[in-house]
Amino acid sequence: PMGHLRFFLREACGDLVGGPGGSDADLRRFYEGHSDLVRNFVKRHPSHALVQLDVGNGNEGSVLGEAFGIDPHCWGHVNENTGSLHAKLRNKN
Repeated sequence: PMGHLRFFLREACGDLVGGPGGSDADLRRFYEGHSDLVRNFVKRHPSHALVQLDVGNGNEGSVLGEAFGIDPHCWGHVNENTGSLHAKLRNKN
């Protein structure tokens, strides 16, 4: 799982995670620190809502449906790119 996160951060953030961060512990601290920043921002700004979910546990549609008042069946995978890195990594398991 940390390999997936490392790939995402490098692709999405580029130099933001340059320097320290080569170890899983560094990456975990970065991820948890960013999560704390977002949660604290939402606490300081009560007009914002934070929806957190554990992706991959199978109940994402129910959580998002309840949070946004939309039929849970509206959330799902459509036109998945079977050639993507994510699909290849997912299919390895």
